[in-house]
Amino acid sequence: MEKPEYRGLEQYQDGGQAWIKHSGLYCYSFSFLFDKNRNPEWKRWAEGSGNLYWNYRNPKTNLIVSCIDDPRPTGKNSSLTSTALLCYYLLKASAINPEFAGFRQQSELMFKAAEKYSWDPNQNSYYALVDLDGKPVGTEVIPVIATGYGVADMLLFGSVAAYFYKVTGDKAYLAMVKQVADIVVDHTWPDKFVVNSLASNLQFSLDAYEILGDKRMYEKARKLAEIGIQTLWSGKLFLREPKDPYYEAKLGTNALVAGFLRLHYLEKNNPAAASLSRWSL
Repeated sequence: MEKPEYRGLEQYQDGGQAWIKHSGLYCYSFSFLFDKNRNPEWKRWAEGSGNLYWNYRNPKTNLIVSCIDDPRPTGKNSSLTSTALLCYYLLKASAINPEFAGFRQQSELMFKAAEKYSWDPNQNSYYALVDLDGKPVGTEVIPVIATGYGVADMLLFGSVAAYFYKVTGDKAYLAMVKQVADIVVDHTWPDKFVVNSLASNLQFSLDAYEILGDKRMYEKARKLAEIGIQTLWSGKLFLREPKDPYYEAKLGTNALVAGFLRLHYLEKNNPAAASLSRWSL
C-alpha cells in the first residue's frame, strides 16, 4: 500500500502499526479528556486519531483498510468487523462534545459502506475481507460465532449495528440487526467453547431482542445464560471453558455477568435498566 501523509496526526510514530479499533478508542478517550479540561492538545489528538483511517478510505466506496502499516497482506483490505469497532468508538466520541460531531457522519458512512460491500446474498453471510474498490477477497465469510480467542464474528457487527440504531434511529441499522438475528437464532451452541464467545452471543441476543422485540432472541438469551451457569460456574468463579481447570482472567466474564444482569432486569419488568445503551463493547 502506498502510504499517504499522516495528515493532522503529528504524534503518529512512523513505522508503527495504528490498530484500527484502538485509533477509535483513543479518539473516544481523548474526546472525553478534552471535554473535561478543554486542553487543546487533547482536541488535536482526538481529531488526529479519529481522522486517521478516514484519510485512508477509498473516497468512491468509503471503504477503509484493516490496519495501517501492517506487513500482512490482509491489512490493505477492508474488514467489516474491524470497521465496526472503529465506527462504534467514533460514534461514541461524536456524542461527547459538539466539536466532535463530524465523527458521526464519518462513522455512519464507513459503517454502511463496509456492510454494503461485505454482504453476499448467495452465502447469506458477510465476506471476511473486501478490496477497497468493493470486490470480495476470496470466498471466506465471517464466522457466525467465533468460539475461541482473537477472531471477530458476526455477533460483534450485529451488536454495533444495534447501537447505531439506538443512537441514530436510522432503519438501515435495524435491517442489519434483523439480518444477523435471522442467521444466528437457530444456531446450535457447541459443547466446546470459550466464555467470551458465549458472552458475545448472550449480549447480541439481548441487543436484538431490545431492538426488534423478537421473543425468539429473548428465549435464546435465557438458554445461553443457563448454559453458562451449568457449564462454566465452578461455585466460586467462572471457568475459561467447560471442564477447564482455569478461571478466566482476560476476556468475557465481565460481559457474561453483565448479560445476566440485563436478563435479571427484564425478568423484573424493568427494560429501561436492561437497555443496551448502558453497556459498552
